[in-house]
Amino acid sequence: MSELASGLGNAFSFWWLVIPVVIITIARDWWRIHIVDEYISKLKWVLLEINIPKENLRSAKAMEQVVGSLHGAYSFGLRFKQRWLEGVVEDWFSLEIVGFADGVHFFIRTLQKHRKLAEAAILSQYPDAEILEVEDYVGRIKDKPFHQKDIWGMDLKLNNPDYYPIRTYEYFEDKEEEKRIDPLATVVEVMSSLNKNEALWLQLLIRPVGDEWRKAGEERIKEMSGQKTVSKKTSSVGTVFKEVGDVAASLPTAIFTPPVFGEVKPVVAEKQVFRMRDPKEEDALKAISNKISKRAFDCILRFVYVDDREDFTDSNINAVMGALRYLGDQNLNSLGPNRKTLTTKYAAAKYLLFLRKKRLARRKKKLLINYIRREMPRPILMAPLEGFLKTSVMCTEEIATLFHPPAEFVKSMKTQVIPSRKAQAPMDLPTKERI
Repeated sequence: MSELASGLGNAFSFWWLVIPVVIITIARDWWRIHIVDEYISKLKWVLLEINIPKENLRSAKAMEQVVGSLHGAYSFGLRFKQRWLEGVVEDWFSLEIVGFADGVHFFIRTLQKHRKLAEAAILSQYPDAEILEVEDYVGRIKDKPFHQKDIWGMDLKLNNPDYYPIRTYEYFEDKEEEKRIDPLATVVEVMSSLNKNEALWLQLLIRPVGDEWRKAGEERIKEMSGQKTVSKKTSSVGTVFKEVGDVAASLPTAIFTPPVFGEVKPVVAEKQVFRMRDPKEEDALKAISNKISKRAFDCILRFVYVDDREDFTDSNINAVMGALRYLGDQNLNSLGPNRKTLTTKYAAAKYLLFLRKKRLARRKKKLLINYIRREMPRPILMAPLEGFLKTSVMCTEEIATLFHPPAEFVKSMKTQVIPSRKAQAPMDLPTKERI
């Protein structure tokens, strides 16, 4: 605490140097926000509906291959010109499971330039599928004035560090069909039983990431394996202020005398301590190692339920949330709400009771706008606004668990499927030239 106080004192004594730096930083961030907004506004999107044959024998593993192919949109790092002059951000996709009274639909929203990538990825694993370009379905809730409807929803994220996985489809699969379970069966069944004015939407936004996120998982594996000891770290805030104070204090005399900085402590070699691990740690090691070995994406899972205000019920919400909670593992990871987006009256105004109703209405509106725009976090925010977006890193296996066409044994009557398989015409079919 004393280091923090002394660092602050030194920094404020050189306000004439700090204020220009702050102004330049604000101007830089404003410029980045401006060019990123302009870049995103010019993107051209296309919404593709996926219709799978009724006799779908492919498991979620096929969808994992599809998701892995979508990682081909990754730029492998944006250049300085792209970031600061063109406002380029990493491209993303939206995988959506949508329920209306007429049935369950599966969509992929992608940039126009990645359409062939998405179609090729799907058809390579589901060769009998139909992929159709359709209009956005969000307009279907406009059959009544919006004040007569009510919304419940939120963004979901991982509760524990990203390198811990949730339960994936591998946990539910079995060689015998009678013992096989589809983790999305409950969700599909709920969507198949919606009434005329109901809508239930699940949106999974995915944006490819590089390998940086794996470092934390590798460090955790070393720690659990006893290959390194955990050292107590000093406060990062105090360290930053101390370094700023040292630089500011030494700057006026740097021409005449060498700068003097804080004492650097010698690096102590890490000790390796090996110990016996319990079964939980063994399972965690295997799960972490499996996750960090796969391609990964920054993800947001968004859940929205819409119904007429007078008929609004929590039963469908509870059923879907129960299915998503079942994907959690107490020893690994689970899905939980981003409380800044949760549309409950207590979450909307925890302390300001007299503003609860107004803030709740604003939060519902913000959630719906984020869904319609398929909004992902921007590189820079001017302030921590209400409803800010938070991503979690998920691997291809986790994403395929949350988004895949139901298998044949999921007996939902309203899932949009192709009644029969398509086949190519015979090669010797008579044609006009042959007659």
